[in-house]
Amino acid sequence: KGLNITGTWSPDGKKIALTLSKDGNSEIYTISRDGGNPQRLTVSPSIEVSPAWSPNGSQIAFVSDRLGKPQIFVMNADGGNVRRLTSNGAYNVNPRWSPKGDKIAYARMQGGGFQIYSINVDGSGDTQLTSSGSSENPAWSPDGRLIAFTSKRYGTEAVATLTISSGYLLVLWAPEDASEFLPPCGLQGIPSPGLAIGDGGAYVSISCGNYEVTTCEWQTDEFQITKLDLLKSND
Repeated sequence: KGLNITGTWSPDGKKIALTLSKDGNSEIYTISRDGGNPQRLTVSPSIEVSPAWSPNGSQIAFVSDRLGKPQIFVMNADGGNVRRLTSNGAYNVNPRWSPKGDKIAYARMQGGGFQIYSINVDGSGDTQLTSSGSSENPAWSPDGRLIAFTSKRYGTEAVATLTISSGYLLVLWAPEDASEFLPPCGLQGIPSPGLAIGDGGAYVSISCGNYEVTTCEWQTDEFQITKLDLLKSND
């Protein structure tokens, strides 16, 4: 009944956090894996969405406009100890925990688009990571060294990764009509069709040729893509 969105599994796989509007406005709930035992975690007349579990399952980050504009909040997994995390920016969304649980990446609206930021879980170290185009939907690599995100810096949606320590940007996929904005083959050791070897393993750079990534899976314990399928287009 009502709005049922943004379901996300707890790290132990026993619960799902999601947004429900069965009691009127949108609130954060947890349910058991069989859909039973709904527990309401937030109680506010505002809109509460986008729950994201911390790696150890003890906390949940979420987006709320309870103070007028969407901001990132954090609470205990039982709904207690709610605190505001972001204080800069008027529109902050897409919270994602780092693998160590010490940072949260998120998207902030500014200048007519979004940019990726990261912030320590104590509210310090609020840092802008992207600056051009519009970038959203951050997702950490398992080792915390990279953040993948969607970007419209090429005039249409593309997928890229950002190395946290150096700010090095690597395009994973972009439409063919954006190729004029991408680095040429061979730049920084990237050979055709775009498989680049880094100091921690292999990753993909679709920077030339008519190739599309159809499958790309991170290895869970280190910086390495272990499954990669490339499909050559007919163009």
